[in-house]
Amino acid sequence: MPSLHQLEISYSIFNMKHIMKDGTAIDLKDMSYTHLVNTINMMERKAFGDGVLVRVGGGSLPEDVYYEEYRLVGESALAEMNYQKYVAEKNRRNVKDTW
Repeated sequence: MPSLHQLEISYSIFNMKHIMKDGTAIDLKDMSYTHLVNTINMMERKAFGDGVLVRVGGGSLPEDVYYEEYRLVGESALAEMNYQKYVAEKNRRNVKDTW
């Protein structure tokens, strides 16, 4: 019987969407294995290379609008990209890497 933690991870994975280059949103569980592995590799390259640029803004009126941006690198960049969910989905599939 799966633990509560395993069930929480499974629930989280099945409710997560992946946004592809063309803007199409697909469920993480529906990504092909190759696409999933390539995405994980890309996240690692970004996180430990130039990092990830995060932009935050808001406001409802022109005079209230604000905007900030900052760069995350390493583990904090991986966390921002939901890296653990992608890895958990890869592990859930239990496929041996052959390359």
